[in-house]
Amino acid sequence: MINKKQSFQLSKEVLSQDIDDETILLDMKSEKYFEINDVGGRVLEILKSGANLSAIVDILLIEYDVERSQLEDDISELLQQFLDAGFIHPKT
Repeated sequence: MINKKQSFQLSKEVLSQDIDDETILLDMKSEKYFEINDVGGRVLEILKSGANLSAIVDILLIEYDVERSQLEDDISELLQQFLDAGFIHPKT
């Protein structure tokens, strides 16, 4: 489970590229890749600024018409997928 106050950063080996309405993440070390839609790309953009889950949700609530609880669940799941794949790690 993702801690709402924990900040994350993109792993040094991961490259990201926006293509149309998708963002592609590629881990150069493991050669794993991940495709995310425009909302996932926005999450990644906010994440790069040093925001934690709580801040990401606050920002996206302004930009999208969605319930907070649903958004927290969705973003938490996405961040967990990023963590499991090694694309992000907790910021120290």
